Amino acid sequence: MKKETVFIDEAPKVLTKYSHAALAGPFVFTSGQTAMLPGKTEIAPESEENIANQTKQTLENLKAVLKAAGCSFEDVLFVKIYITDMIYYKGMNKVYEAYFPEPASQCPARTCVAVKELARPDLLVEIEMIAVKQNSKEI
Repeated sequence: MKKETVFIDEAPKVLTKYSHAALAGPFVFTSGQTAMLPGKTEIAPESEENIANQTKQTLENLKAVLKAAGCSFEDVLFVKIYITDMIYYKGMNKVYEAYFPEPASQCPARTCVAVKELARPDLLVEIEMIAVKQNSKEI
């Protein structure tokens, strides 16, 4: 099985050794994305300590990564969410639900865990996804 990687300018700048996504067969594995702005290494000032704004930017970054890999949120099988405090869960989930409006029975499987900290102290949420390319000949 051939492995491919995705690097795009429409997602935050990669600062170390990872790709925005890795593709293997019909599967797309995104790297964890955060609220950093596309092509940059900082978050928007209005996102500091704002879980709704950070979640929205994170999901927009993931939307761009999935698109570059030939997928969309409709193709997502699994989502893993890391938040720095469960106090943010409700605000994060409200934004998340707008990106996955289907009935729960049709939404991707999901895990959400609280972590002590993320890579930077101004980040409140990080999200990674696994998707499957529906038009792949390898399914």
